[in-house]
Amino acid sequence: MRNKRKMLKYLALGAVFGLVGKKVYHNFEELRSVYNHFIFGKSERIVYDDEFDGDSMSMLCSDIEIDLTNTNFFEEEMYLDLQAVASRVKILIPSHVEVVLEGSCKFSKVRMELEEAQKREILHIHYHLTASSMEIDAEESECCQDPWKENG
Repeated sequence: MRNKRKMLKYLALGAVFGLVGKKVYHNFEELRSVYNHFIFGKSERIVYDDEFDGDSMSMLCSDIEIDLTNTNFFEEEMYLDLQAVASRVKILIPSHVEVVLEGSCKFSKVRMELEEAQKREILHIHYHLTASSMEIDAEESECCQDPWKENG
């Protein structure tokens, strides 16, 4: 009798988790059709090596690194749209790109470390973060480094 009650408890708990998971999945169905990338429960590194003409992505319970350091921007102003829920997003950009942030945070954090320099291109990042973090770091891209500059 006791094992039967335990089994029923586990079945009920499994059914509740199943219904919640199904609801979350269906709520993100609209996002999957709007965004170019929908990432769920992954740790992924996305590298743009060629030309970047903008992108949009939605992530849920993921750890994503977006590397734009070796890319050429298709236009002078480009757009990156991000929606993250319980995720970590790290964006690496070339040092010659200016970043303009627009968005909202709920229980989230945004950290941007960029040095002042002559900016030639603009990256607009539209974001909506919920229980997530976003870091933006400028790195010297390999294509733009001076080969004659000495290290040290």
